[in-house]
Parts: sequence; structure tokens; C-alpha cells
Amino acid sequence: MAEPGRIWPRLMASRTAEQGQRLYARGRGVGGSSAVNAMVALAGEPGDYDEWERDFGCAGWGWASVAPWFARLPIPLRPAMPHEMGVVAQAMLSAEPTAEPANLTRTADGRRASVNDVYLEPARARANLQVR
Repeated sequence: MAEPGRIWPRLMASRTAEQGQRLYARGRGVGGSSAVNAMVALAGEPGDYDEWERDFGCAGWGWASVAPWFARLPIPLRPAMPHEMGVVAQAMLSAEPTAEPANLTRTADGRRASVNDVYLEPARARANLQVR
């Protein structure tokens, strides 16, 4: 996020009326905030998806429906190596004794992958694709 031009400048927001405004870092460019975020990928607990479908009427959001989509993710993931972890990842791992394990991952070659990398670039040659 420190690289100029990667986030919208001076975008401020507050969560409540009482809270003062703070910088609201949002990614700028194709792929949006996926180009600047922490790159943590979590599929979620299967029971949570089933609860959404069963208890909240979210048809098609049960684990049986969404699991195939998670399986289609095109990036081979592997656990991040200790030397690849930033302070956020280290903080999440330090919480493991009291929280669910964190799935901190990178692509197989150690390179970040934004929405642009994963979805737009493979489709760029399509005749019906327009990016405005």
C-alpha cells in the first residue's frame, strides 16, 4: 500500500458517528483492493455455509453448493514460509492457541495474485471483454 498510485488518495471514512474519520485504504486499479490487501485466503467452515442456507434462507449457499467453487480456485496455494510473513501474519499465528488455525497462503511461486492476475489476465484475449 505504500507504493504511490496503488490506493485512492485521501479517501476518509468513519465507522460510527462518534468516531473520527480515518484513512480508508482502498485499492486503485484493475483488481481493486485485492491488489493491496493482506492476501489471506479463508474458505470458511462448512457448517457456517449450511447455516446460512438452512437458517437464513440463502438458497444455494450451503457447503455442498459452494465447495466446488472453492475447489476451482486456479492458484496452487501453499503455507507461507516464516521469512515471507509480515507482522499481520505473525500476529494471526500468535493467536492460534486461542483461535482457529489461520490459513496464511501465497501462490506456489511466492508471488502475490490479485483479482486482476487470477481472473482478468486469463480472460484478456476474449473478444467480448471490455475494461473501461
